[in-house]
Amino acid sequence: MANEFKHITKGTSLTQAEFEHIDLHACNSQATGDLIYASSATQLSRLGITNNRILISSGGVPTWSATLPAVTLGGSLNANGSSITGFNGFYSFDSQYSFLQRTGAKGFTWRTANLADNAGVERLNLSGGIAIAVATWGNVTHTGIKLSGGIDVNGTTFTNTGGAWTIPAVTLGGNMTVTGYGFVGPVISTNSYMGVTEMAAPGAGAANTARIYAVVGGDTLTDLAAVFQDGTVDIFAQETTPLDSPIFTEADGTEIKMVQLKPHPGIIQFVVKYPNGKTHVLKEIQYHNEDKIKANMGAKASLPLDWEVETTAEMEARLAKLEQDRLDAVEAAKVLPQAEDKK
Repeated sequence: MANEFKHITKGTSLTQAEFEHIDLHACNSQATGDLIYASSATQLSRLGITNNRILISSGGVPTWSATLPAVTLGGSLNANGSSITGFNGFYSFDSQYSFLQRTGAKGFTWRTANLADNAGVERLNLSGGIAIAVATWGNVTHTGIKLSGGIDVNGTTFTNTGGAWTIPAVTLGGNMTVTGYGFVGPVISTNSYMGVTEMAAPGAGAANTARIYAVVGGDTLTDLAAVFQDGTVDIFAQETTPLDSPIFTEADGTEIKMVQLKPHPGIIQFVVKYPNGKTHVLKEIQYHNEDKIKANMGAKASLPLDWEVETTAEMEARLAKLEQDRLDAVEAAKVLPQAEDKK
């Protein structure tokens, strides 16, 4: 049979030297680099050398293979400057819940274990096969990021020059809080403006603050108001465009007088009154603080049942909570918590 281990013919009798010689036994078709292995319980055979292959076990006997089977490394794997290609997953934890995985057209997904270390959570998905790859992060908090250029947000670029950011036109989907700073420059220049849209009364803000807003009315006109920390609302500008307003219909030089009206203890109006009895409200102040409502004497009618009233104690508690919320937000911004998927 082929490749068997056999005796070499030396004649009918052997000298001691011939018996001990290294060529007394050989494998059939033996060549340099061949291996001897037990092909059965009673037979030794030759495994011919094959270049660029690794030795593995298959069917209980050794064989050469171009494929490395599943193995567990006992130390570091040094690629020595070469590449590893065509892999589906690279596991970095013994639990195998954290790995780098090839996905889609030449892209990859990076997963790490969750907080309970019993499932993998996708942290980064990087697309491939396109001119500009798309990196999609999930369940990740970024810290210590240093940028060398501007930020492009869906085609809108935020740039930084000399430590100052240039922010393009943006639309806010919620409140923007500016603590300890103000808006300067273009906001107050001759060719810029600040616009506000009609909205429901925002309520009182924090201590030492005022909120300016456009009042939602039941007509086509717009009023500009400010609400202070105790809930006082000062309507300080009004759109006076009704065509039947006395400021339009009354002649130049008409003598008028100023009167104070108190529809109820929660409102004081400063009104211009014309000789024909027509009136025009110049200014209106609304009070929601209980002490100020009580101090407003001589009102025409009682306070409406649905008028919002806040005691001084309630105001102080509200302001204290707003301040604590602000301090908590500042502290939270200093050390961002690591987001973890707990599923």
